[in-house]
Amino acid sequence: MAGTIVHFELPSAEVDRASGFCGGPFGWQIGASVMGDFDYRMLQAGAEQGGAIAQSDQTGSSLDENAA
Repeated sequence: MAGTIVHFELPSAEVDRASGFCGGPFGWQIGASVMGDFDYRMLQAGAEQGGAIAQSDQTGSSLDENAA
């Protein structure tokens, strides 16, 4: 699988909004946080591609500006 993206991370200061944004239009399956004190939500974007939406302390990070 050379050159194939199999995992990616999307930082967000507002993980709930980012999860709703990605889960809706893209149809990604997003699970609950897998870490106790850090919001890190694993997602399935395709048959062999997954990732995570991770809590970020920086406002305006990644998806925050585009999330509805």
